[in-house]
Amino acid sequence: RQIDLCVIYKAKIPEQLADYNGIVVAGMCAGSAQAVELTAQLMEKGYPLKGILICCAVPPSSILLRFGTPWRFLPDRAIAAILNKLHGKKQDLDHAYLRIFRKETNAFFTWFDRQKRLQRTPTAGRMPVPAKIYLGSRDPLTFPAHLIIKRWDRYLPGKVKHVILRGQG
Repeated sequence: RQIDLCVIYKAKIPEQLADYNGIVVAGMCAGSAQAVELTAQLMEKGYPLKGILICCAVPPSSILLRFGTPWRFLPDRAIAAILNKLHGKKQDLDHAYLRIFRKETNAFFTWFDRQKRLQRTPTAGRMPVPAKIYLGSRDPLTFPAHLIIKRWDRYLPGKVKHVILRGQG
């Protein structure tokens, strides 16, 4: 059974999860920060977790955290053009989609900035679940994957497996 990550996060861990005997939390791109936070909350509440999966995301560098999300400086047309180029095909990205994109990337940067300012690992000692981080070797937003994938080690203490998918973007 699957439950929408956003629903769980906003509902602050619903009672429905009591029926599960092993939960894997997944986060992709900007949703990765929410996945890490959700995993920590679930662990604190004693829910049985099997692991956490992170795809296509790397914690921002210290320089980026100093300035916040770079997307806030760009107009909608520029963001749409960049996202279309990254996807490799033209998509009609309406104003509502771009508003959600801005909100999610802002939340991503805000979460990592807060963790850095607190100078603590958000999950230290409370996330003994295995984590897998998947990045594509040709992903322009996480390039060079082999150098920056280890940034996750600070936010995911415990057993972390880094997987770089060769030739994937």
